[in-house]
Formats: sequence, C-alpha cells, structure tokens
Amino acid sequence: MSEIQIRLIVKDKIKEALNFIWHNPEQFLNLYSKYPDLFLGCYLDDILVGTCYGCPFSEEIPKEKDKIILKHISVLPEHRRKGYATKLIQLFEEQAKKRKFYNITLSSADEISDSFYLKNKYFPTKYMIRGEKEKMPENYKKLYNLSDERIVGNMLFLYVNCDRCVPSLKEKFRNLFHVDDVKFIFEKKI
Repeated sequence: MSEIQIRLIVKDKIKEALNFIWHNPEQFLNLYSKYPDLFLGCYLDDILVGTCYGCPFSEEIPKEKDKIILKHISVLPEHRRKGYATKLIQLFEEQAKKRKFYNITLSSADEISDSFYLKNKYFPTKYMIRGEKEKMPENYKKLYNLSDERIVGNMLFLYVNCDRCVPSLKEKFRNLFHVDDVKFIFEKKI
C-alpha cells in the first residue's frame, strides 16, 4: 500500500517542485527563500505528486496586510480526485494560521477549480478581468460597475464584486472587455 504524506518542501527538493510551475520560476524561488513554510508537497512513497504554495498578499498588493494568497496548487493528473489537493490546502491553512493570517485569497483557473474551492468552503468575492490596457475599450470604466482596478506593466486588472459563481458572466465580461482572462477571486476566513 502506498503512503501519502503532505509536508513542507525542503530545500533539496525545491528543484523537483519547479516541475509543477509553468510560469515565473524566479518568483517561485524568491518567495521560497522568504516563506519556505508556505511551500507544501504531496508525496506518494516519497515521490512528489502535488504542490501548493503561497505568500502574504502584501507581496503583490502592499495595502493587503491581513491576507495570505494561495498562488498555486496542483496535483499530477493521474493522482487527482483522491483528496490530495484537499489535504494540501488544509495544511496550507494551518501554516497560514501559524503566521497569524486568518484570510486566504486566491484566483481560480477554471470551472473544475471553482468546484474544488467551493467544496473546501472558499467563497467567490470578485471577478478578475485581466487584459492588455491598450486592447480594452476606451470606455471600459463605464461598461460595468467596477469595484477596483490595478495596472501592472501593460496589464489592466479590473474587479467586479460577486457573491456566487455565475460562469455565464465570465463570458459576458470576455466579450464586453475584449479579454480572454476572466477568473473568480475566492476567499476564506480560517
């Protein structure tokens, strides 16, 4: 019988964890150097089959000092639907509490992820609409009731408050704002 363990990713295993990261490995390594206790691995017979990591949200938005962001969670396809991701997120929540963070925020990748976060008692709070500023309609601020906006480089992030998942609104926002990337922002008080 195979043994599953959810534990911190130790320094000599960090290169192995990079295989789960498809963007910005430099940021991953930088955050690991600051917050190694927020980098978790799911090991099956000592083989890494899933990862989860995050950091204080103030790393991205300095005014957000009371939240922690779950930046990534992933389990290899052949090991999904066995509860491993749930165990990873539960340990992440415990680690967040140890750092005195009681609010977790994250963005969801797709409808399967949306279901996973809902099952784990995360609730949608916003739609995040991301696109290149120059491709957005000039009157984008008037198209919908925006709760916030941020500019990072040439990317514009628009936010619309919500209290439930309505996938059809994602499509509406894609068309309205001429973007491909619309996600839910989920939060959980722990």
